Amino acid sequence: MTAGETVTPGRIDEEYPGWQWVENARGQGGWVPADIVDGTRVTEDFDTMELTAAPGDRVEPLESRLGWTRARAGDGREGWIPSTCLD
Repeated sequence: MTAGETVTPGRIDEEYPGWQWVENARGQGGWVPADIVDGTRVTEDFDTMELTAAPGDRVEPLESRLGWTRARAGDGREGWIPSTCLD
């Protein structure tokens, strides 16, 4: 999602409060922090990609938000992973 992009807001996540499902005009959807949704626009750039990792994989934390951490895997992939999965 890019700042100013028009989206169709959806439901708020019950398991991870503060996250909201949105879809853009191309039909691409993802979870974003609800505080960056202003009516039908997102107010900041946000990458909705989740990171798949297995127990024992090493990842580099990049930022944390609302119980999730954006991280980089050893192979360079980046995405969001539940913070409770990290130690």
